[in-house]
Amino acid sequence: EGSAGGRVELGSVVVLANETTKKDMKVQVVSAAEATVTGGSLPRVSEDSPVGKELMGRKKGETFVVNLDNGKQMKYKVKSIEY
Repeated sequence: EGSAGGRVELGSVVVLANETTKKDMKVQVVSAAEATVTGGSLPRVSEDSPVGKELMGRKKGETFVVNLDNGKQMKYKVKSIEY
């Protein structure tokens, strides 16, 4: 389960289902400093980004909405969390 009791935390690798585009994506949640580091096999999401802020503390199966800068919204569902 991980140290957060099954919740998304820094370092978690999360599979998100984008309910808006119907596509899945796998990302790692990192600090703002780590988000700018290049390399690695996974896209990184900063905990300070709009998606990161909404993702922190979520559990598998939860859905959330992210408001984008262009005024649109994206809906995501947490499919899995790895630590």
